[in-house]
Amino acid sequence: MRETRKNLKILVAEDNKVNQRLALRLLEKLGHSVVLANNGREAVDMLHRGVFDVVLMDLQMPELGGLEATAVIREHEKQTGIHIPIYALTAHAMKADRERCLEAGMDGYLSKPIQSRELYKLLDAV
Repeated sequence: MRETRKNLKILVAEDNKVNQRLALRLLEKLGHSVVLANNGREAVDMLHRGVFDVVLMDLQMPELGGLEATAVIREHEKQTGIHIPIYALTAHAMKADRERCLEAGMDGYLSKPIQSRELYKLLDAV
């Protein structure tokens, strides 16, 4: 599992410190570069300033939630023409929650707690 086909620059938008550490550890173990955003507003600002291969976005965050942040990012993409994959990170594991994420413009969905096998599979597809 340690070998990865590519090293990605990943933005993790998550307000919970425990979840941040878990994501950081899992991703860095695979050789990825990780930047943490504490809320959706920080995530949007970081995306405007830097280039990332993928975003892992919590849904419930202060200042700007994951769905709202995704809407802002997708609107900005209309100007740049560059699409960045955004995957929801959420404790909400119902089918309707997944559909709501996809309808909001997210590319996929991971439920919390993060399962390393599912995370690795998702990143291999990026």
